[in-house]
Amino acid sequence: MTGPTRRELRTGAVPAVAAPPPAASSGAPVAPEVARWLAVPVVAGARVVVAGVAGGVGTTTVAVLLHRALGGALLDHAGGQVRARAGGGGRVADPAFVVHDAGPHALTQDVDLLADAAAAVVVCGGHVHGPARAGAALAALRAAHPDAHRRTVVVPVGGRAGVRVLAAAAREVPALADVAVAPVRRWHDLTGPGPVPAGSRADADARALAAHVVRAARWASVVG
Repeated sequence: MTGPTRRELRTGAVPAVAAPPPAASSGAPVAPEVARWLAVPVVAGARVVVAGVAGGVGTTTVAVLLHRALGGALLDHAGGQVRARAGGGGRVADPAFVVHDAGPHALTQDVDLLADAAAAVVVCGGHVHGPARAGAALAALRAAHPDAHRRTVVVPVGGRAGVRVLAAAAREVPALADVAVAPVRRWHDLTGPGPVPAGSRADADARALAAHVVRAARWASVVG
């Protein structure tokens, strides 16, 4: 398996991909572009912040899925449930990188997600208002970081709609036109409050998200 080209690593370019329908196991197939980026190690010392635009959109679940796809350590926000949702995992003595669950309301506060992070994952609902809120959050990030669109991945979490439908809806928001969009379907086995089961049907979606996160963190390391 070959990794991304030099140009892809330098520019942060990764083809838009949608994960195929996931199987019931964590061995579900992924698109070749996703596999190529997952073969690239996450930048050492990187911190990836996962933040929601509102409560109930699935921020903690997305953080757990991303952690399982990439490894590293999990960091929670005050009063968070990320370790419970991860089944007690995520503690690493000397992690190469960190996935930080900043919580479902992080983007409603005056917080600069990219101040100390290589990449940000913005989680929103898959309904009509979700991408609009994500677009507003990205506009605020861009005011402080002109390259925020390259370091941010937007994750609409939806119900019955497939990933292509969710991605297309998000791209109708002008602020998200040039941003990586990696939808996650809201499968029944993702429902809390217990641990997210290993081998979830969302694993293929999570790996597509992880590929975009690796690309975003790589961009930050190259230009930063």
